[in-house]
Amino acid sequence: MRAIFKWTGRFLTLVTALVLLGGFVDPRNFWLPAVFGPGLPLLLFLTTALLIYLAYRRKWKEAVFPLSVILLAVPSWQKTIAFNSAKEALADDDVNRLGVITANLSSLKSPEDNYPINEAAVIKLAKRLSDQDFLLVQEYSYPTTDWRSSKLKKFGRYDYLMKPKDGRMGIFSRYPLTYVSEDFPHNSVNGYLVADAKTPHGTIRLINVHFLSNRVTGLANTISKEGKLRDGGTWDKVKNMFGRYGRASALRCEQAEDVARIVAQSPHPCIVAGDFNDVPASYPYRILVDQTELQDSWIEAGVGLGRTFDGALPGLRIDYVLTDPVFSVRSVKREVSGHSDHHPLRVEMIMARN
Repeated sequence: MRAIFKWTGRFLTLVTALVLLGGFVDPRNFWLPAVFGPGLPLLLFLTTALLIYLAYRRKWKEAVFPLSVILLAVPSWQKTIAFNSAKEALADDDVNRLGVITANLSSLKSPEDNYPINEAAVIKLAKRLSDQDFLLVQEYSYPTTDWRSSKLKKFGRYDYLMKPKDGRMGIFSRYPLTYVSEDFPHNSVNGYLVADAKTPHGTIRLINVHFLSNRVTGLANTISKEGKLRDGGTWDKVKNMFGRYGRASALRCEQAEDVARIVAQSPHPCIVAGDFNDVPASYPYRILVDQTELQDSWIEAGVGLGRTFDGALPGLRIDYVLTDPVFSVRSVKREVSGHSDHHPLRVEMIMARN
């Protein structure tokens, strides 16, 4: 029994170490660490528990490996968990204040019946996502239901709306918007929209993103219901699910590189917001944060894991607001949309310089 526990602990620690490499290994070259990236917080928790147990039992030699992995994970924890004290609240009339909301609206469907929500529900949602300078939404607009845009503008108190030519997202704004570019290479849902906003602080470049989805949730639910891992067909589905996640992760790297180039070449301060479909320990996140000067608003002003997705794994943070260093993030709050499986993020900031 002791031997089984010892080798199980070693295997757990080894898996945790491999997953930590996911933020440094390009999934276009080797995608396996990326597949287990969403489980990193749980793996680190279990490895920490193992380390505490081994220290309690004074098994110092066995504790060296998990201790090394925990120390190796410090940079990942710094990107995953935020520890911030309360900051002074911003007044609504503060001339240097800017507010941003990002929200994946899940095609504006009700989770109970999977049908589009009615006019009253859209108005209620608009009021909940109102009174900021910018509202960046993903997965919301269809040609036959464009009436929702007018409701979001009116009751959200946004004067301007920029929509892509082909994609299902939008940028609502208090300030005039100028179209810059867009790219939806795989479908009409996953891509990005770029627009410039003329504000009293100067021109700001907004990049609304919805990187490629993993599209494994439905397959995972099917496997869970079948519950027969000995069945060859089920194992084929498991392999298909992992392979699909790996391919999607590789394509998200390409999208992240495109957005990073836009940020690097922008003549204006940038705000990148939306649904990245990836966790802070991922390689696409590293491209956008570590390889640019963008700040993660949750790390700057949030507290805890900042879960934004109600999936099976706890603590998944896949929605972000990244800002240029000219902005000082003062607060970030998770909202409840009322029907989406994503939590909108409301971020308030001030200009660090004019």
